[in-house]
Amino acid sequence: MKKYSNVICVGDSYTNELDFYKSEGHWETFKEAGYEYKSYPQMLGEYYNCKWETFGEPGMPMIWTLQTLIDKIPYILSLENPLVIYQYGFFTNLILHVEEENWVNWKSLVSENLPKQQFQTTTKFGVISRNGEGMTDIEDKLLLLDYTKRFCEQTNYWIIQYFCTIADILTKLGKPNIYSMFVPKPDFKLPKHKNIIPYLEDCTTPLINEVLPQVNDTHKSTEANQKITDNIIKYMSKNLEMSKIFRIFTM
Repeated sequence: MKKYSNVICVGDSYTNELDFYKSEGHWETFKEAGYEYKSYPQMLGEYYNCKWETFGEPGMPMIWTLQTLIDKIPYILSLENPLVIYQYGFFTNLILHVEEENWVNWKSLVSENLPKQQFQTTTKFGVISRNGEGMTDIEDKLLLLDYTKRFCEQTNYWIIQYFCTIADILTKLGKPNIYSMFVPKPDFKLPKHKNIIPYLEDCTTPLINEVLPQVNDTHKSTEANQKITDNIIKYMSKNLEMSKIFRIFTM
């Protein structure tokens, strides 16, 4: 088994569910039910017997998770042999800048009848989702709704290429163990690249509310995170074997 000095995972709430569950008050429910929750970053750290860390926040759209990955490059380069996992988010989310320092935040919206200042937040993690929530002007709403349904996934598609470029650069700099994965799956055909882990169809099941009905949430359970962990390890092992075979035939 290959040894890693660190496990670093970057993503949104599907990666940083630990903080999400604690912020939502679900951690106490886990304790009361005797349920041991583990995230896939934790499982990877335990499997490889090394330090594990997660970066990114719940509700963070991909452009900001990607920026987080870029910001962590000096840290990644400082580590001996890190394993880095980047999790793509929702390709249908569109960041919309409303005015200076203000963004519409799709996670904070409750009702269109609220005064504008109540749903317009100052967080940089603001996006418009394809359901069209968050716009009071019906003309703007219809325009953005039409755009996100038609083109948003294709616009965000290029974030995949940005990741591949980052992976190629880190590989040339001696840190080749960086991979990305899809949670959830976008509608377009997924590109192939040695640093992209193939999509696992049932990676989010069972949901936490399927394991614990008293938890009103649809994020992942420990059991689902085990599937993701196994899929990551399996792909990396296969990738490593292919690299060994390639080196033998090119010697």
